[in-house]
Formats: sequence, C-alpha cells, structure tokens
Amino acid sequence: MDEAVASFEIRPTALDDWEALRSLRLEALLDTPAAYGAEYADVATWTPEQWYEMAASPLTFVAVANGDLVGMARGGHNDHEPPDSTARWLWGMYVTPRARGSRVAAALVDFVASWARSDGGDELCLFVARDVTRARAFYRKSGFNETGFSVTHDVHVDKVFEEMRRPL
Repeated sequence: MDEAVASFEIRPTALDDWEALRSLRLEALLDTPAAYGAEYADVATWTPEQWYEMAASPLTFVAVANGDLVGMARGGHNDHEPPDSTARWLWGMYVTPRARGSRVAAALVDFVASWARSDGGDELCLFVARDVTRARAFYRKSGFNETGFSVTHDVHVDKVFEEMRRPL
C-alpha cells in the first residue's frame, strides 16, 4: 500500500470526475479483465457523453486520496430481481494496486451498503468472477456468502460470475 493512500474519502462522483473515472475504469479492465462483464475494447470506445452519464450518476462512488481516484464501486438495482425486491447490488468494484491492502475496498463496500440501507434494501448482492480468488476472499471477509447461483458471460463463456449476498 502506498502511504499516500492512508487518508482518503469516499463520495459520489461529480460530472467533472468523468475523465478520471474513465481512466480508473479502463485501468480496472486492463488490470483484472476476468473480473468484469464489460470488455476493455468496448468501454474504451465510449463517448464523453457516456462517461458524463456514469459520472453524473448518484450511484457511482469513488475513493479519493490526495485528489486522485484510487477506487470505485456502483450501487443499483438488478433488473432480474422482482420489482418489489429489497435486494440492492454492488457493481464494478475496483481498487488501484497502490491502494490495495488499505481500507479503501472495505470503505467502498460500506458506502454502497449505507446507500442500499437508505434505499430500503435489506441485503447487498454482487456477482464475483469465479477466477478472481482475491476478490472472492475479500467479499467473504466482508460478510458476503455464496448463494450457489452463477451466471456465464453472454459472449465470453469462460467467464463465470458467482452470486454473493450479505444482510444489511
């Protein structure tokens, strides 16, 4: 862990974060491509307007240390859940290598969990790539449990994502 990451804040993104958010998301897709449903080649072609939309979303959260984005996560609803579901979802989590081993990842999960509770959620859910053992271990340590349900990527059938849930 970089000592400069000892102090950080978690906050929703703002529109003017779009370029830093773009860099962080593309870094994530290069760093751990197996972890995400999106592909670098596709996301790299997004227009500025698509990045503005992501940055303007009240459900995109970032960790900021010394003015730099060092982590990100998104909250939301899953379209596959019933409309009255009280499950809320954690999507697209990433922490830069220099911030790993700090509290950034745990703080991002806590921030999304806080949003989920305030949005009426009673459990936080996610999909984690079966092949990314570091992430799976982190989520278990953070109170998530495997449900036994998994999904395979629509195009890249070698990518399997396992569902994990934790009560709020």
